[in-house]
Amino acid sequence: MCPIFSKAQNETNFWFFGNNAGLDFSSGSPIAISGGQVNNEEGSSAASDPITGALLFYSDGKKVWDASHTPMPNGTGLLGGFSSTMAALIVPKPGSNTLFYLFTTDQYQSAGANGFRYNIVDMSANGGMGDVISKNNLLFAPCAEINHAVKHANCVDYWIISQDAIGNNYNVYLLDSSGLSTTPVVSSIGFSSTEAGWGTGKFSPNGKKFAMAHGDWNYDNILQLFDFNLLTGKLSNALTLSTEETWYGISFSPDNSKLYAGGANYAATKIFQWDLSSEINSTILSSKIFIADNLVFTQFLIGKDSKIYVSKYMQSSLGVITNPNISGTACNYISSVIPLSSPVRYGLPAFPENYFNQSPPGTTIFEGYDTTIAWGASAMLFSNGTGNITWSPSTYLSCSYCPNPISTPTETTEYIYSDDNNGYGCPILKRITVNVEYKPEIPNVFTANDDGVNDFFFIKNLPPQSKLQIYNRWGNLMLDTDDYQNNWKIDVDGVYYYVLLVHDKGYRGFVQVIGNN
Repeated sequence: MCPIFSKAQNETNFWFFGNNAGLDFSSGSPIAISGGQVNNEEGSSAASDPITGALLFYSDGKKVWDASHTPMPNGTGLLGGFSSTMAALIVPKPGSNTLFYLFTTDQYQSAGANGFRYNIVDMSANGGMGDVISKNNLLFAPCAEINHAVKHANCVDYWIISQDAIGNNYNVYLLDSSGLSTTPVVSSIGFSSTEAGWGTGKFSPNGKKFAMAHGDWNYDNILQLFDFNLLTGKLSNALTLSTEETWYGISFSPDNSKLYAGGANYAATKIFQWDLSSEINSTILSSKIFIADNLVFTQFLIGKDSKIYVSKYMQSSLGVITNPNISGTACNYISSVIPLSSPVRYGLPAFPENYFNQSPPGTTIFEGYDTTIAWGASAMLFSNGTGNITWSPSTYLSCSYCPNPISTPTETTEYIYSDDNNGYGCPILKRITVNVEYKPEIPNVFTANDDGVNDFFFIKNLPPQSKLQIYNRWGNLMLDTDDYQNNWKIDVDGVYYYVLLVHDKGYRGFVQVIGNN
């Protein structure tokens, strides 16, 4: 996984949201600030300098303000929704220190008609205060309110996700150094909406998971969890966590092991936690635990201090989950602990989620490939990195520190290779499985005449610890071994019955013995 961990970086120093509310995390802890111009119901985003942490600009999806809280010259008339959950998202262009993409979504009240769009901000324009140099470029319409991003597996590029307003198409766009690919990777998966609704979609900080919360006036309320492939941009393995509440806000924990969600009944919200660490669906479902009550339609956001902050509608304070990586109520939710200069509404800002990743670099295991060989054969294993490579375990390998070792396993073996440079300057782990098929060749006759040719019941391609029982025609047990060594013979001609067990696969049949005098 990308080497962004332990603490969120300076890009998330400034938050602007609600009724002109703001927070400054420059010191590492949130301090309420005034002057912010965001005044809307829900989504916003901000960008700060990754080195100095200084504010660069921010947006509510309709306007773009510079660091002096002044609208950029071309920063008005954007088509994000006033009440879109994720109205705005700012993503830096890979390879550039001055260009940023600002993605906007329309709101469910407009049925997402204005669609999912992108704008480009150039911070070298307007004397270094920045300007919008390309505006309201349509990617698709109508759209849902989902608008989120995470880094690609190469640790450089970004994946940006949104969703059709109707149906179950998730559209994932690649942003790289050449710009935005406007042809999405489409995953048609999970809940299929019949009308535009509200809700949040977020990646886990390490990018391996994606969660979606949806609600609408048809009471199609659902919370789903997916796997996400950082190499291909595809979603898979949809898991419905709940349909019991009107779901709205969500957040993964910084260490990726927990999911928090707020379920409302239009008067109050209940905060729940799921433990994802088992990776087993039934265990995840049974781990749901009530954490606390909150006000209606709660949103969540990880802070630079690795706590999760919780919106409280029309209150001049935020709640906080103090230890979000901890299971159950020990996560320690505290209500109304962060004072604000102005009230919050429903929403909180959105950032690329990899900013908050606490997983150490190289701890995310990507699925590589499987290969199958017959017992006794060999296979060459392939890595695609350029750094220092280690294969584990070293069992059955010709070498454990080379890029392409030869594996000669006697049983199915799973290998993990680690590479401190996947070709893009970041570490990676990948899983490769060598499946071993056992194909014993069992003769139906042999000559036990001691002429040195075919004197024994010899089974070709027989692995160790193969169990064998042999019976005569009257059912008497003639041989019983847990590790047959191809050494059975008998001095009485006849037909014998065998039962062979090779690594839990059974074989039965007859062998004829001839040639005894």
